[in-house]
Amino acid sequence: MTQAVLVERRDRSGGEASDEARRVSLDPGIFSPIVRRSAIAYVGGVVLVALAVGLSVHGEAPFLVAWCVFGLMCLAPAMGFTAVAARRSSGPHRRAWQLWGIGIAAAALVGVLILVSELWGTTWTRQSGGTVALACIPLCGASLVILLRSKSGRLLLSVDLLDVAMAVVLLSAPVMVFLVEALLTSPTAWFVVPCAIVGIALPASVYAAAVLFARLPRGHRLVEGLLIALGSASTVNAWLLVAQGLSGYTLPASPLLAVQVTDMGLILLLAVFAHSTPPAGLDRLAAHAQRRRHAVMPALVLIGVPLLFVEGVVWGNSVSWGVPVVMGSFAMLVLLATARHMLMVRETRRLYMALENVAEERRVLLSSLMRAVEDDRHRIAAQLHEQAVGSLAVLASVVHTSSAALPADVAAAVHAALAGVRADLGAQADVLRRLMLAVQAPALDDESLATALVVYHRELVGESTRPALLLDLDHELMLDWTTKTIVFRIAKEALHNVWCHAGATIVTVALHWTGDELVLEISDDGCGYDPAAVVFESGLATMQLFAGLGHGSLRVSSAPGHGTVVRASLGSGPDAAAPADPPPVRGRLRLVEVDGT
Repeated sequence: MTQAVLVERRDRSGGEASDEARRVSLDPGIFSPIVRRSAIAYVGGVVLVALAVGLSVHGEAPFLVAWCVFGLMCLAPAMGFTAVAARRSSGPHRRAWQLWGIGIAAAALVGVLILVSELWGTTWTRQSGGTVALACIPLCGASLVILLRSKSGRLLLSVDLLDVAMAVVLLSAPVMVFLVEALLTSPTAWFVVPCAIVGIALPASVYAAAVLFARLPRGHRLVEGLLIALGSASTVNAWLLVAQGLSGYTLPASPLLAVQVTDMGLILLLAVFAHSTPPAGLDRLAAHAQRRRHAVMPALVLIGVPLLFVEGVVWGNSVSWGVPVVMGSFAMLVLLATARHMLMVRETRRLYMALENVAEERRVLLSSLMRAVEDDRHRIAAQLHEQAVGSLAVLASVVHTSSAALPADVAAAVHAALAGVRADLGAQADVLRRLMLAVQAPALDDESLATALVVYHRELVGESTRPALLLDLDHELMLDWTTKTIVFRIAKEALHNVWCHAGATIVTVALHWTGDELVLEISDDGCGYDPAAVVFESGLATMQLFAGLGHGSLRVSSAPGHGTVVRASLGSGPDAAAPADPPPVRGRLRLVEVDGT
């Protein structure tokens, strides 16, 4: 069983990773390292033999025989390795290797048919060889399409296919302006025409392999890199064969045979270096990271179209087939670009929908988490309240029992003091009951009050744009934890009411120091209501409770059709603390005014 290990590069000091963790593939592949090295040595040896034999090859028949023999020397073992790779792979990779194996078999059949025609002089095998060679294009292309589809994540495969088609048009049109007539009138048309068609189609495989290479994680791109090299070598090989055929087989045979062996040898190595565990593609990434990062095709169009236009103007009238090829290429590019734009819009919509789903799931999870935290705090606060009140009740009972056992002359004096103690204990119990609600609020630092309000508002409205939240907070005020908690809870209840009942488009939260009091005002432009008809569930009682904890008061102004204003004046009671010296009493509203020093 193969393994993939995450290796994290760290600083020499032993601290955190200096860069993000890099994935390093320790996958030994389907075949052992010995087999891989042997295959490389085999291909290299065949290349050297081809160079040596090519020195004595001259003319059409000897060249074609040598070309077929050296190609079959690499294709024969490649078919065996590909069959093993297909059998040991799974899912889309198995189907891709199966189609690739059929394409290799078709390429080997082309060599056999041409070899038979040259050795025995049959003409029908020549024509059959060209037809079979063209059949290799869709077979190998289908295998690449399967791999692209499996690595594309949420991206549309049709956009990639249109990019491939546009690349073929852009790269082949300038060449075909000069070669169409020469190819069709050549005495070796049976050979050069299929080679030219293959040479036109092969750049598409290079482009597709490059796209596939970019979508895989580092450490898992070896086979895809070999695909790029194979497509490039095959393109060079095809056009060299076209040049050889058009020249009447007068070009030196050694370099052409070496390129042929290199081309077929890469097919062999491609199977030998196959992954035993197919790597993940874009589906390993989040939806926002699956977007197309590089605009390669638009750049090619911007470069290729002007060059094609210049070529048509300069050589269009002097070269037959020039104008039809240029005009046909322009028409194809316009159609393909239009279709690509429509599909890109669809793909973008799909990605945005995926992001919206993720955002909605996140919102629901955050909402559930906030409710769970609130419930836990409420439960803990209730338990603390119950224990504290119980302890105070026991203490009051003990004090009362002790007073009953005192002598009569002392009991009267002690009774008055104990009455004061019991009253104070009752007041403390009431304070604990009210602070039980305050403990539910999250801890807020000096910078997080506005953030907490924004987060709560977004959690309420979700993906809706209404009501919009406007904040007008005096940033020169520094509030202690208790005051921030009171302000947050009042504003929270008011925002909840606006969202549930007001139907407003804008809600404004303002917080300022006015005179000797802190004023919190929440206003909206909603439908308003009749304050006389308010019910307890509206949260008004909770807001009044927290205003009382802040030694302040709460006033609500509203009327049907005129919006609502909730105004809380904190620190306005008789015990309110001023923002200047002397220092405030512990436990009461504390405001610190920042003067910039």
